[in-house]
Amino acid sequence: MCEDVHHVFQQLTGIGGEIPLHLLWQSPFTLHAKLIDAIRAEADNARAGKLARIVAKMNALLEPTVIAALYEASHAGVKIDLIVRGVCSLKPGVEDLSENITVRSIVGRFLEHHRIFYFFLCQWQERCLSFQC
Repeated sequence: MCEDVHHVFQQLTGIGGEIPLHLLWQSPFTLHAKLIDAIRAEADNARAGKLARIVAKMNALLEPTVIAALYEASHAGVKIDLIVRGVCSLKPGVEDLSENITVRSIVGRFLEHHRIFYFFLCQWQERCLSFQC
C-alpha cells in the first residue's frame, strides 16, 4: 500500500498519466470499475448465503451505474449503510429495490474530499471469519 501511495504522489507531482497501482483505487483511472466490481462481489456473497455488508461515505451519490449496482446488492440481501454529505439520487428503504439500504446525511461547515468504501468479505474472507471480526 505504501508503494501505491508513493506512486500516487509521483503522479500528482509529475506530468505523467496513470501509474498502475496494486491495492489503491484511484479516480478517474480505476475507482469506478473497482467499486462496481466490489459491490457486485458483495451481492454474489449474499446470494451464496455468506455475510455481506457495505458501508460507504462520500460527498454525493449521483452515478447511475453505482446506484444500480447498490440496488442490485440490496435486492440480493446486502446490508448497505451510506453516509452522504450532499446530493443523493438513491432512494433508500423502497420495498424490493432498496429495502436493505440506509442513507444518513451529514452536513458540516467544511467540504470533505475523502471517500471511504468498506466491503465486508472481499478477498480476506477466510482470515476475517477465522478471527470472528
